Amino acid sequence: MGNFTGAQARKADRLICALLVSDSIEDACKLSRIPRSTASRTMANPEFKKNYLAARRTALDAACTGLNAAVAESLTALRAIVTGGLSEAARVSAARSLLEFAERSLTLGEIENRLCAVEGRI
Repeated sequence: MGNFTGAQARKADRLICALLVSDSIEDACKLSRIPRSTASRTMANPEFKKNYLAARRTALDAACTGLNAAVAESLTALRAIVTGGLSEAARVSAARSLLEFAERSLTLGEIENRLCAVEGRI
């Protein structure tokens, strides 16, 4: 891990893992068995910050992949209700949910395109 060596690198890796699953820095220190003062010094290191942010991004990407699968399953369930729901209210509610999701998706796509255009001009 960059400018960390041997035991320091292992401690930094343990701290990153603990931070990713803990609710607070104190909890992460307990989980990783690293004193708070050591954790504070380690977290102030630019190399640690870079590695921690990369680990957070990886964890977030993995979570988003799981969410995408759940969204696909939910859309399939809503489509099934729209076409074969037991009650008209259920079909209307499912159809409304699908339309709202589609609208949000289009809006986010438009915002992303506009943001890319602005970034391209900078």
